[in-house]
Amino acid sequence: MVSIIYILYAVVVFGATALGSVAGLGGGVIIKPLLDALGFHDIGTISFISTSAVFFMAVISTVKQLKSGYKIHIKTLLFLVPGSVAGGVYGGSLLRSVTALISDMRVVRAVQAIMLMLLLAFSVIVINKCQKTYRLKHPLWILITGLGLGLLSSFLGIGGGPFNLAFLMLLFSMDLKQCTVYSIVIILFSQFSNLFSLYMVNSFEPYDLKLLISVLPAAGLGGYLGAVVNKRISEKNVKYVFNVLVAAIFFICIYNASAVFISI
Repeated sequence: MVSIIYILYAVVVFGATALGSVAGLGGGVIIKPLLDALGFHDIGTISFISTSAVFFMAVISTVKQLKSGYKIHIKTLLFLVPGSVAGGVYGGSLLRSVTALISDMRVVRAVQAIMLMLLLAFSVIVINKCQKTYRLKHPLWILITGLGLGLLSSFLGIGGGPFNLAFLMLLFSMDLKQCTVYSIVIILFSQFSNLFSLYMVNSFEPYDLKLLISVLPAAGLGGYLGAVVNKRISEKNVKYVFNVLVAAIFFICIYNASAVFISI
């Protein structure tokens, strides 16, 4: 049974990180709902697995993008990244506080699923329909944006890809392919901060670290292949992948939330 779980998790993580890297979603937004639906582990372990996989994917994907010659606006990242790091720490702390207060983890999963559905709907509208965008330049607003994105992504345990893209496009007037690269970099730092804060709290003792033996290689390979594909396809195709993935994730979230309410 254990080996089957390892294989299932590796397949989910590889597919999620490959597709997530192509569309700038990161992969956690796919991994977390799917692992919730499988139901093999508690919410804390699933969030840890998702965060670890997404972080490793983001490292590989970012290195690949930079080696391929992609230019990143350093000034913007100088304020987005510290914000996302701080947000990652606060988001992880908030999730631990909520799970400590609410004894029934099914309720926490339902809240996360509903929040994710609302954010997905917002992201689809912005990516596909938004005509008016802004071009934030003041360091404080850029810092606040990073803080909010990092907090949401860590609290939901997903990396934050869909709403990263939406907010980057809306607030910084980036095209979708630009957004995918910046989104992955934000995910890298926010998930690192979340993992670091987890380590400081409990040294990863509550989690089955053996799962990472199958999860991390799958995440690294997925991130690498996704970065290669992202570089080669058009923005129209990136948007198509984004829309298909978000639609699939939305229905998985509906299933997860419904299953919780039925079981309560």
